[in-house]
Amino acid sequence: MKRAAILAFFAATAVAAPTLVRAQNLCWIEHVVQTADGVALHFTQRGLFTISVSRHGSPAKQETFWVQNGVALLLTPNGGKEAEIVLSTGDEAHAFEMHSSCVLRVDKQGDNVGVAAEAGISMPGRTPSTQRHFFVAE
Repeated sequence: MKRAAILAFFAATAVAAPTLVRAQNLCWIEHVVQTADGVALHFTQRGLFTISVSRHGSPAKQETFWVQNGVALLLTPNGGKEAEIVLSTGDEAHAFEMHSSCVLRVDKQGDNVGVAAEAGISMPGRTPSTQRHFFVAE
């Protein structure tokens, strides 16, 4: 009886663990930090992807970044320069690579400010899937 309970616990942990890991690194986000201007995005140290940010100001502004190994480069007419990506309320960011995409928005849930993320994964031969997660700002 005790052995069966232990096996059931480990089986449940094995099934849940990948979901927990995926939620933590969803949209390549390692963590988010609240700043005076909004919420700064900090990325995992793996992967190469593009982020297009639509700024809500007047006039509206569009910025494009390449992120490689956790470092964001703002693409400019003269090349790229290292930059921190900070989203303000009303901004929307679209991150994407070959088979994955993500929409990021600053949001507030209860007393917590953070980033609402909606990820889409579309692998050839598989059913597309969507996953949502709220990253609470530190």
